Amino acid sequence: MPDHDPLNALKQDPQAAALLSDPKALSALLGSKEAQTVARLLQQAGATQLQTAAQAAVSGHPEALGHILKNVSKTADGKAAMEALEQRGRG
Repeated sequence: MPDHDPLNALKQDPQAAALLSDPKALSALLGSKEAQTVARLLQQAGATQLQTAAQAAVSGHPEALGHILKNVSKTADGKAAMEALEQRGRG
């Protein structure tokens, strides 16, 4: 059976692993205006829908969460925030 531990999967990505090993950088990223914008847009997608998708992702089925994020990225604010977060994550 494949490993569906999301944290382990993140640790396998060099950029994610570097971010996870730097608590200050991770805190700054998560506290950023862009992260707050994405969180607000995700909440607007519906708390129940988001919670269900997050639980499925933790269980190794990220498709529903990916669908929600895709919808968020279709909005102007969401797209801008997600692109800014990606840039910040790259350093």
